[in-house]
Amino acid sequence: MIKYFKIIFVIIIGLLIGIIIHGAIEIPVIFLLISTFKDFFLRVSWNNWLLIHHIFTVIIEILGIFLAFRSYKKFNKS
Repeated sequence: MIKYFKIIFVIIIGLLIGIIIHGAIEIPVIFLLISTFKDFFLRVSWNNWLLIHHIFTVIIEILGIFLAFRSYKKFNKS
């Protein structure tokens, strides 16, 4: 039973890691988007930006869960 709680805890930590990575990537991109919108981002529609955002959000969240679970397996060899 404790093992399942540990796995759930690791998944939650992985989601939090994914959110932190997401924010660390998204904030500079938003500032870049605001500052150079006319020059650089004019060719991409908002629907495409939203699609790109959702795809990379899912990828980063899965990566965060994977990294947390992998570190759990590495440090907990029981």
